[in-house]
Amino acid sequence: MSTRRAFATAARRTKEALRAGNHAIVEFLLRHGAKKIELDRTERFALACIGGCRADALALLAEDPTLLEQLGHRGRVDLIHRAVAANQPDGVRFIVEPARAYQPRTASSQSR
Repeated sequence: MSTRRAFATAARRTKEALRAGNHAIVEFLLRHGAKKIELDRTERFALACIGGCRADALALLAEDPTLLEQLGHRGRVDLIHRAVAANQPDGVRFIVEPARAYQPRTASSQSR
């Protein structure tokens, strides 16, 4: 296998492990020469939802309230399936609950 192909394979495996929430595997790969992969905000939000990490998901929503919109209907359905597959009922609840519950409240919405 060429060096270039080996690096591409390592990067793909690291990203797959990150997306699957396998932090131990990510750490192992990093210790053995894989490059650190940075996920974009939408991917980090999706992983927080799938993993049931409500605080992380809320923090990302506070930074960018359009994250749920960016996922779209199909993206949210995919997240629900992935959270179910990961046996994360909190993740399913977080994705299914109305998006407005996670939108930052403004002064005008608080006065209603």
